[in-house]
Amino acid sequence: MPHKVLIRGGTIYTFDPAHPVVTALYAEGGRIVAVGDEADLRLRFGRPDVEVLDLEGGAAVPGLTDSHVHLLGVGQRLARLDLSGARAVAALLERVRAAAERTPPGKWIVGAGWDESRLHERRPPTRDELDRAAPNHPVLLVRVCTHAAVANSLALRLAGITEQTPDPPGGRIVRDGRGQPTGLLLEAARWQVERAVPPPTEDELVDMLRLAVREALAHGLVAVHTEDARYFGGWARVRRVYRRLWEDMRFPLRVLQLVSDSCLDEWQVDRAAASDEEPPWFRTGPVKLFADGSLGARTAHLREPYADDPGNRGVAVCDDEPLRDRVARAREAGLPVAVHAIGDAALEQVLRVLGDVPPRPGQRDRLIHLSLVAPDLLSRLAQLPVAADIQPVFAADDADWIVQRLGPQRLRWAYAWRSLLATGIPCAGGSDAPVASLDPLRGIHAAVVGGRTVAGAVPAPGETLDVETAFRLYAVGGAAVAGEEAERGTLSAGKRADLTVFRRDPLAAGRRDPDALLEARVAMTIVEGTVAFRDEALG
Repeated sequence: MPHKVLIRGGTIYTFDPAHPVVTALYAEGGRIVAVGDEADLRLRFGRPDVEVLDLEGGAAVPGLTDSHVHLLGVGQRLARLDLSGARAVAALLERVRAAAERTPPGKWIVGAGWDESRLHERRPPTRDELDRAAPNHPVLLVRVCTHAAVANSLALRLAGITEQTPDPPGGRIVRDGRGQPTGLLLEAARWQVERAVPPPTEDELVDMLRLAVREALAHGLVAVHTEDARYFGGWARVRRVYRRLWEDMRFPLRVLQLVSDSCLDEWQVDRAAASDEEPPWFRTGPVKLFADGSLGARTAHLREPYADDPGNRGVAVCDDEPLRDRVARAREAGLPVAVHAIGDAALEQVLRVLGDVPPRPGQRDRLIHLSLVAPDLLSRLAQLPVAADIQPVFAADDADWIVQRLGPQRLRWAYAWRSLLATGIPCAGGSDAPVASLDPLRGIHAAVVGGRTVAGAVPAPGETLDVETAFRLYAVGGAAVAGEEAERGTLSAGKRADLTVFRRDPLAAGRRDPDALLEARVAMTIVEGTVAFRDEALG
């Protein structure tokens, strides 16, 4: 017998223009049969074999999707040394010192989440400072954006980095006036040290994934688009970790797994050898490529130099020809691409390459981040079969330094959410967690207020969105960029019964005061009509 459920007792926003707001929803076998008035649906479907889920005066929206997350990275962050709350170099070093005291000598100390813009000294710790904090341990501390890291002398030595080591392609080993590495590593140089860190075991990966799945569900997410293989041992290993956790706990979270370009050959071999088809909770996504780095680390590729670093235009990960070759390989494998492009020069390069190597009919490429979109690039975007995978929470996290990085002229083109939506291309909201908070309400709030500096200024006031449009980025948009608009995104008859339920109505409260969005609490996460998460503290 299929599971039957009547969801009632609150406000249900369907995001379907035919029935935008209803008071009840009925589903069978995980799919919506009807939405409408509670009294009517009770009369039609109120039978003893129907479960009744009471919203208790709360509000529900179509299940939210995070369109850009590193799910195993979220689990790893939960298990690693957390540096995100440090507000001074001394406080950060104290956390390293405390970790060294409880860690056997010789074992790695790996932390993540530091952000020099939030430190009193406005700089990262140095190699020498880390040496004094943990003289007997190799130390690697990854910046919040993951595009930079700082390491101590022992970590550099284990990675083979010396005064004579050249900068790797697509990266930079920052040096002092004597040519000695300072410990700061940008882009590919960071990975040169990361590769020296002993990788987690498969059992540890399963535990990390379990933590991350529970965290996602607790934030009201019913689906995530993630890229894990690049960082955690390849496609086959990551796929096996997901299957192991599924068999262990049957987690009700939909996963679209992007294929790292470095793992494309392995993906093809694994697909050919797999005896089982992809389950509905785990789908292959596009091939993930990089065109540049991050604004925070000054490695995003810009047309003009950084306003606070004249002469530096960031890092182009590769020239046109290698990028074109990588896109062509994805086309041969039958997959679209998803390209990380933060700076305007990076976006210009990607648009040029995608125009030369178009996807197969019916396929849509994805452009990730798009933090700086000059007006001439908007019209070119609209001419290609692409979707935008944007992270509004970046505006909040970047607010205190973005003016210094870009200057007032370019700031007008930053976080151009409204302009992107106006092109008509599908746009979805993501977090890039663990780079930023996994909580979609943080991103929705940032989309509405545009991010605020300490002085209260809004970096891109002309690009802010109304509350419903911001929510739609994470519901309708999240389904659309994955090609799942026929299955999810709105609460319409025939679609999956996926809902995110809040204790109070965040749309109504957010219209009155956008800051109320940050106070909203997820009461339930419902996947195919079944409660996947319930906040017991809310009663």
